[in-house]
Amino acid sequence: MWAMLSGVVMVCIITTVAVAEQPGPFGLTVGKSTYAEVKDIIKQKNGVILDEHRPKIDSFYSDRRHIPDIENPYERVIIAKGLDEHPLGGSSVIFSFFEDILYKIYMWAESNDIFQPTYENLVSKYGFPDSQGDVGTYSEYAEWKEGDISIDLDKFNNPTLTYINNKLKAKAEARIKVYIQESPRR
Repeated sequence: MWAMLSGVVMVCIITTVAVAEQPGPFGLTVGKSTYAEVKDIIKQKNGVILDEHRPKIDSFYSDRRHIPDIENPYERVIIAKGLDEHPLGGSSVIFSFFEDILYKIYMWAESNDIFQPTYENLVSKYGFPDSQGDVGTYSEYAEWKEGDISIDLDKFNNPTLTYINNKLKAKAEARIKVYIQESPRR
């Protein structure tokens, strides 16, 4: 009897883990989806790629006052628009990659009217936010934590929604700091 009961409990746990929704829109998961997968999804969702490039390194990563225009050799960016099922109603999306793995999705909306429905949708998926502030004001925000992933909804000016894999972001920042330290000073 005990073996059968523990087997049923184990099946329930495995089923719950298997159906748990991975954080990320468009069927993508930050920290797992690849550059090629994102490009395929953009096509499948009727999106248009506006730009693909390697971002420039900025002074955020350095103690130098000025860094010349140096491309970040570890990161890539895709800017797209018009994707079906856009959580904020169809505006543009920036996909950021570290070593061709998606680590950040940044989206914005054209109108503040989308904030509340988006908030309610996120609550239905992930529960109430782990932190929230300025409720009812133009600068309202909410943040969810799902393992290594942060989901940030911000109402300031026009709503933005960001999915970030914090572990991969930290790895990217550490790698670029080493790259800058090892590069010749200009």
